[in-house]
Amino acid sequence: MNNVIMLPKSLDDSDRNLDNLVQHYKNVFPFKTVDWSNFVWNVTGFVQDTARKAQSKKRLYFTQDNGLPNRVKQALEDMLPFHSSSLSEIAKCHICAKQIEKVKTVGNLQIKIGVYRYLDNELHKRNLPASSLTSRIFSDALQKAVNKLELSTAYRIGTHLNEISKFIDKHGLADVKIKFKSSLKRSQVQTESDTKMDAESITERSEKLPTQAVLMAVAKLTNMDLQGADRLYHAITEILFATGLRFDEVISLSVDCLYEKEIEELNQLTGALETYKFWELKYFSKKSQCVFSKVIAKSMVSIIKPAIDFVIDYQIPVRKVIKDIENNSYYNFFDEISGECLASDKAVYSLFASSRSNAATRLRKLGVKVKKDEDDNNSFLAEELQAVTSDLAASSIRKLWLELKSKTTSTCLSEMLFITQHQREHQIKSSNSWDFRLIAHTPYSDFMTGRITNTAEIKSIFERKNLLIDDKAFIVTSHQFRHFLNTICQLHEGITELEIARYFGRNYQADNQAYDHTNKVKIVMDNAQQILAANSITEDQAVEAMVNFTLVDSEEALEAIQNLSTTLVTSIGLCKHDFADSPCGKHYACLRGCSSYTRTKGDQIEIKELNRIIEQEKKHLIHAKESVAKEYWGSNNWLLSHQDLHDGCVKALSIEDDNNIDVGDTVQIFPEGNDSCLALEEENNSGSKGLLS
Repeated sequence: MNNVIMLPKSLDDSDRNLDNLVQHYKNVFPFKTVDWSNFVWNVTGFVQDTARKAQSKKRLYFTQDNGLPNRVKQALEDMLPFHSSSLSEIAKCHICAKQIEKVKTVGNLQIKIGVYRYLDNELHKRNLPASSLTSRIFSDALQKAVNKLELSTAYRIGTHLNEISKFIDKHGLADVKIKFKSSLKRSQVQTESDTKMDAESITERSEKLPTQAVLMAVAKLTNMDLQGADRLYHAITEILFATGLRFDEVISLSVDCLYEKEIEELNQLTGALETYKFWELKYFSKKSQCVFSKVIAKSMVSIIKPAIDFVIDYQIPVRKVIKDIENNSYYNFFDEISGECLASDKAVYSLFASSRSNAATRLRKLGVKVKKDEDDNNSFLAEELQAVTSDLAASSIRKLWLELKSKTTSTCLSEMLFITQHQREHQIKSSNSWDFRLIAHTPYSDFMTGRITNTAEIKSIFERKNLLIDDKAFIVTSHQFRHFLNTICQLHEGITELEIARYFGRNYQADNQAYDHTNKVKIVMDNAQQILAANSITEDQAVEAMVNFTLVDSEEALEAIQNLSTTLVTSIGLCKHDFADSPCGKHYACLRGCSSYTRTKGDQIEIKELNRIIEQEKKHLIHAKESVAKEYWGSNNWLLSHQDLHDGCVKALSIEDDNNIDVGDTVQIFPEGNDSCLALEEENNSGSKGLLS
């Protein structure tokens, strides 16, 4: 029998609709052990998560905005529920609906709760219940997100607000219909590879790709004799660089992930079977949630194989402990001690505690009985500590493998490449040998970029090895290597978009675009000679085209073409060209020395438009000069093109200050120019350098 309560399709009472919806999701609650009334839900075991977070507790926080900066944590005891209790109920229903539809990660669900907080702030500011939500409140919430976040993040907030508004309308949870649609478009937040030359786009690209200095520094680290945890973390860097895997895909690799494969193929000419050998890497794809394999180029094998071999050897002690527990369900972590021991003895407490003062406390937390003798000394039985820690280790292995077995190519936990013990690589804190987990992203990030905490400064490997640029440390992320390798593949003409998507384990071919940072303009110009030859265009004609036609993005070009249409009357003046004779050879270039261009002194529409273009070109010139200074490809043409347009506007406006010209007179601005509309034969005879019409 179906236990789902059918909700009324439509009621005029929004409060009653919400009560019915809450009752519905309480009956089909996907988080069985959670108390609905709590504003912090412990959903561990009910949600999916990444391999690196397999051991962490999974909580959902239906809490109000704490007003702290991004990534600043707040203590659990300081958290408060939503200002609007009714909105909190809606958010809980929505989270349940998404979880029932498909099991989500805790991060995916928490993002949606975070979007509800923007609405909660707006309702609190107006002192309104959730039933009073309107399109205006949604718009104001989106604007707050735009003011606070990067545009790419605010765009995603907008898509969630769209979904929330539809959820509220579908179930009649507001007094009025909410016809909200986010005004942010995906095209506004995407960086257009390297075709845009403005400073903002250059900065965005530089944040996604590792610089040449970073790549050289990584190579220097490979040639250094790194030891211990430094070598372990650098091995992760080498694997990321050589494979283009995501961090989660790297740490879930098995010890047998890299292998040499041999195949036989029939030679169609000789009829003989020929044997080919190549290296292949198997991994679990984070996006596709299945096992993938990729061929590793010979040049990369010399990087990745030593890295994997080191990790295998370095982690042997950890895997041996796990293997013993998997086979025997017991391991003695403290075979150095026996019988009754004093917790204050350094030789004893150093095995399980960081200091004498916290030894007894640590034992009690582990569940070991601690007794005090007549001299007030804390004592315990070594055999009890051994039994407790062995049980804890077995439990840790069992729980961790339950989380990881569907996210790796390994057949058991002891065969995972990056399995470790809690804080084993930490330089200061003592390790919990009975607590197992995968290498975490935080210590790896500390290794690569460093971090400043409230109590100390953690220096990156580049700082510690004095590999700096202008006395500054590198800024590099684990995902930059994936962007770099993807861009290298894009530059190879023989690799298709489909092959790139498959190689990087993507679900959709279109996902390549976010990782493609190739210079589209340069690729076209590298093949320019073939294009020119195919269209019978001379080199001189191509040079003039480069000077006359500015490099702009599609939206700006569309706007300009709409303003400067090929009619006789334009927003900047009149065109005297005879369109019946030939098409305009200076289309979108009237202000670049066209002899047919005229304008009327005192015309305010023309003056306003020319001033607008001048202000636009001033901004372009600033960015173009910065690009020239940084020696970006083609930036000199970019600078000359915008300077030409700027100077043309200034000359067109100069007639306003000429006392010899009366207001209302029509003036030819470039009497010495041409309109580049001569036919090819006519051009060759006359010696002019006009474009072919």
